[in-house]
Order: sequence, then C-alpha cells, then structure tokens
Amino acid sequence: MLLVLLAACQADPARRGAEAAAAWFPTAGGDSTRIVARDSMVAVLFITAECPTCRVGASRYAGLREGFGRAGAAYRLVLGNGGLAAAQYARLIGAPGLVVLDSARNLFEAFRVREIPTLVLLDRAGREQQRLAPFRSAEMDHVIMVSPAPASGAPVLQSPTSFPVRR
Repeated sequence: MLLVLLAACQADPARRGAEAAAAWFPTAGGDSTRIVARDSMVAVLFITAECPTCRVGASRYAGLREGFGRAGAAYRLVLGNGGLAAAQYARLIGAPGLVVLDSARNLFEAFRVREIPTLVLLDRAGREQQRLAPFRSAEMDHVIMVSPAPASGAPVLQSPTSFPVRR
C-alpha cells in the first residue's frame, strides 16, 4: 500500500513525505504508530544501526526526547534496520513505541534522507519544516526549539554550533 502511495506522490516530494508520515509503521514495542502527530510538531531522527555517529550519540537520544517534549513537540526515532539494535535503541530512549522500524527504508526514501543521522522537523500535517543533516552527536546537547519563527510562525531548530540550518 505504501509503495502505491509513494508512486502517486512522485511529482510532489513534500506531499510524498507527508503521506508517508501518515502511514502506519511497526515499532520496537511490538505495536504500530504513525510518524505524524496531529496535535503537535514532530522531530524525527533518522538513524541506522551500522552508523558510527548514531552509536556515539545513542546515549543522548533520551535527552532529545525530553527536550522536544518540553518544547511541545513529539519525537520519533526511525531506525533504518531492525533486529537487536531496535531493542537497544528502545531501551536508550525509554519508549519502545517511539522507535519506528523502517527496514525497507520507505520513510528514508519518502523524506529523501541521504545522510545519517538526519533530524527532520515536521508540522502537524507531516510536511517537512526543517532539516539538520548530518546531525552530529555533539550538537544534540545544544539543539533547541524556538517558537515561533518570525517569518513562518512555525517553531524552528537552532543550535549555537556551526552546522547549517536547512529548510
């Protein structure tokens, strides 16, 4: 079903990501969830188990969850491959239902994720508002959400470190 959905959205990449975010995906907790949260912005961190930067930053993933929660945003960690790594990451962030398993990498494709790790901020409809890629583990302690952004009225991610902010 998702492949048909993605094929229909090829002409509009923003719609493609929003449609994928509304689809159901399995979680490390054994249930399923959507990426999009209708009542809040969503910060989505794309990682893979074989990514060295992801492993180094893994101890900070729970802090990201708490920080985004304080800013009123939901948080999802999308794991590009499952297996034992899914349970490990679920323990690290303390919420198995927030670790989304994307073994076929449908979400990675829908959001055009080419660098790992990548942090994407989505609005309530699942549309991408901002992207930080690559998202370095040292930056995790410094990323803050500022609400609202002067031009768009939407919250934005900011950091005192030197990485570029991409929209």
